[in-house]
Amino acid sequence: MSWPFDLFRSRADLDEDAFLRMVDTLRGFLGAVAHASPSSTQVTELQNDLARWTAALELRRVADDDAPYGQLAATPSHALGSLPDISIEEESASGLRATVTFTRWHVGGGGTVHGGQVALVLDELMGRAQLLSGWIARTAYLTTTYTAATPYERPLQVDVRTKLIDGRKRFVTARLTDGQVTCATAEALFVRVARYAGPDVTANRATASR
Repeated sequence: MSWPFDLFRSRADLDEDAFLRMVDTLRGFLGAVAHASPSSTQVTELQNDLARWTAALELRRVADDDAPYGQLAATPSHALGSLPDISIEEESASGLRATVTFTRWHVGGGGTVHGGQVALVLDELMGRAQLLSGWIARTAYLTTTYTAATPYERPLQVDVRTKLIDGRKRFVTARLTDGQVTCATAEALFVRVARYAGPDVTANRATASR
């Protein structure tokens, strides 16, 4: 996407809700792939189907700025299929609370969620918190501390708080918990780069996987 940041504007023929449902289905598909032991016939059929869809989508290739993937700011995941299911429970200018549900697709070694996936979710939600105060910000640094194995296929809680504002700098913390167990914490510095004048990011809060 272009930088300095340009807000995404959907093309006239794009149904954003349908696109988000497609991304949700894609997440479910990847989770099913991670759980399955398909037959050789199924593998071949799926490979052929994916190749057919890859070719069809290549015919619809557009400039990065025109592609909705990762650019729908009013949704918790920006329509990123690489992120797990996210539901925003509460948000304000000082931070947010969310529920996240990883699938087996996000698992690393040892049968628990990959640490990189944990950091990805925390970074996404810490960045989202900046939009609530009217700014687009970039991550300057993010330090993640892992204190317990992160489970998958059950809802986990994320709490994000802005601790200090110093000019364009915003020092932010986040915590990922499984009930009373803290799975990971993060400290980050975000630097404001532009005013945010896009859609209300709280508008689709009730839609869990968006």
